[in-house]
Amino acid sequence: MENNNDMFEFLGEDIYSSTERTSDHFEDIVSDSKMKGKHYSKRKRGNKFTNWWRGLQKWQRITAVSCTSVVLVLAIAVGVFRIVFNYNYNDITKKPEDLGFESVINDKIVNVALFGIDTRDPKSFKGLSDSIMIMSLNTETKKVKIMSVMRDTLVPITYNGKTTYGKINSAYSKGGPELAIKTLNTIFGLDISEYATVNFYGMADIIDAVGGIEVELAKGELDAMVHEYGYVANLGLNGNVEEICKYKGLDPSKYYIKEAGVQ
Repeated sequence: MENNNDMFEFLGEDIYSSTERTSDHFEDIVSDSKMKGKHYSKRKRGNKFTNWWRGLQKWQRITAVSCTSVVLVLAIAVGVFRIVFNYNYNDITKKPEDLGFESVINDKIVNVALFGIDTRDPKSFKGLSDSIMIMSLNTETKKVKIMSVMRDTLVPITYNGKTTYGKINSAYSKGGPELAIKTLNTIFGLDISEYATVNFYGMADIIDAVGGIEVELAKGELDAMVHEYGYVANLGLNGNVEEICKYKGLDPSKYYIKEAGVQ
């Protein structure tokens, strides 16, 4: 990759520098970000993102969730979970150079790396980061920009003193969030120092926290699932419905998917 900055500008128009933020540890969501180093200017931002989230109107919150992928809900949860869930601090101390950058550019911009891990263990945050996003928050303009990174992107990954090429989602499984963040910073010329990680169980909690997500199922999609794959009749869509209802203690018969439309 000859020009990382040009590639980044093409993919993610306005992604800016990250600043220090006290890290959080949730039961199903992990966010670690405390950094120390001679090049890293320490600043206190207070709860700017929390205040920004609280300042949004209800319809703005709903629109933000509805117009993005499920992983984007994690971005919203960075603020929401301060209010909705109890959590303990879990600080991580790294020098900026250990994460692939030297200094922070703009203290009004907060960058957060968002990782969705493929583990099925409710207490585990180890595995491939099959969902990778970079969320850029402007605490001055109150604007949010999101860049999604394809999990199969082939990149150089430096681990244990050796650099090899591999899929970017493997960085997390090899060296945890530190290596994943360092890889993002190195490839795209960023200075991210904050992240949040969610597993499958945490994703369910996030969806509940925002009141659920409606999915519109077109008739053609339903027909294909029924006739070509037999998903609806054979533990497919409705099998998933049963699993969800079992988890929440609900009667699945009320939620079976029988026709196209909003579910």
